[in-house]
Amino acid sequence: MTTKTDIEQIFNTFIADEDKALATGTDGDWYIYNWPTLNHHLSKAPKILSAQKLEQLYFHLLRLGILPGKEVAGAYPVLESAYRRHAPMMKPVEGIGRMSLLNSFTGLLLFGCDAETVVGTNAGSQDYLRYRAAYRQCAAYSHMPGMLSKPERFVELAGDALVVARICSVMRRLDFIHDDWYRVRHSEEIYSWTWLPFWGAIYTLLLSPLDDARQTIADFKSTPNLPLRKEQMETLERYEVASRSFLAR
Repeated sequence: MTTKTDIEQIFNTFIADEDKALATGTDGDWYIYNWPTLNHHLSKAPKILSAQKLEQLYFHLLRLGILPGKEVAGAYPVLESAYRRHAPMMKPVEGIGRMSLLNSFTGLLLFGCDAETVVGTNAGSQDYLRYRAAYRQCAAYSHMPGMLSKPERFVELAGDALVVARICSVMRRLDFIHDDWYRVRHSEEIYSWTWLPFWGAIYTLLLSPLDDARQTIADFKSTPNLPLRKEQMETLERYEVASRSFLAR
């Protein structure tokens, strides 16, 4: 039986390994072999760790692209503090790379801010979990045909005024450019225009009855200097056809 002390040691080992990796500019080697054990016990972290240790745990989880779940209900301020410390790491630096697996689009959607701007605020864990669920739905697919075939799974999001408003704010703040590396290199050759969470968010807007969603799609179409415009507009048309077909049923 795994004791409370055993679980605390698991958390402390992970934190120490990631602290060392960050300080030396390397990748941690504990998590890749022990992630099932860590993830299994994450829900217990707020009750076991001090606020300081919990924040450092969340800090490193966010760096690895791991989004804590409903267990943050009683510790959301700690999670947001960890995110704000982590936020500058989402911006890639030429010659160094990105120090976080989260990008600005994801951070803005989840928390309403990054290291440079604010598009909204979370009143608490309920808001965070709302936007986390929205992001997870948008990121749940491995290819576009699979996403396009499941419009019904986006309907609830499309009718949620808070989710739609947050998506619209993020899209406009980023000028519809979700790839942080493009802002560094300004090269269409490296622009990941097929990134599915972005298109999941676009699908949500196309299925929404809300005016702001329609206006945001119009803004997307008219955005100047959109990288790979032809490819993106052709993709948008596919999503428009799928959404119109579903809504006409």
